[in-house]
Amino acid sequence: MAPRAYLGAHVGKHRTEIGPRAFIGSDAMLVAPVCVGTDAMTGSSGLAIRLMQALRTKKETR
Repeated sequence: MAPRAYLGAHVGKHRTEIGPRAFIGSDAMLVAPVCVGTDAMTGSSGLAIRLMQALRTKKETR
């Protein structure tokens, strides 16, 4: 391996966090740093660039 090869494992990368019961639609793009909160959803082919929270909790929808 070359001495300056990039393995993608350096310190300081941005993280993407996906909460419990979150739904990521097919072909969705999450651009780090982003947090998809508990029960939040992305649409198909959606783009997330900021914090995403659920609009309603399960208790509110009953």
